[in-house]
Amino acid sequence: MNLPELSVRNPVTTLMMFLGVILVGVFCLVQMPIDLFPEMDIPAITVMTPYEGAGPEEIEEKITQPLEKRLATVEDIKHIVSLSREGVSVIRLQFDWETDLDTRANDVRDAIDLAQREIPDEADRSRIFNSTATRFPTLF
Repeated sequence: MNLPELSVRNPVTTLMMFLGVILVGVFCLVQMPIDLFPEMDIPAITVMTPYEGAGPEEIEEKITQPLEKRLATVEDIKHIVSLSREGVSVIRLQFDWETDLDTRANDVRDAIDLAQREIPDEADRSRIFNSTATRFPTLF
């Protein structure tokens, strides 16, 4: 006897098995956690410095390069990636995984304060952003 023949001869059993599978699926869906990512901090800090009315070349020369020079002295940096656009300088610092970001954020703040002397007064104050995995949505 094959499966289709068994299903046709015993419709109540087939219906009960089908409902059982649906019930288990609904139970598992309700019990599933919403956040599927583990708690972790991405070891990266982003420094953004707005400078309204300046072109990319001017921002590169007057803001990005002095900041990069000072930020390169911060310990445990793995990579520095910078982007100079019209009106803004964005520098992303990536650290080693074991790095304490709170301590490094203070070091980054100190390095920015040292670089402020070389940055034009018209530029806005640099902002520091930490990246965490919990900021990204898991369900849309």
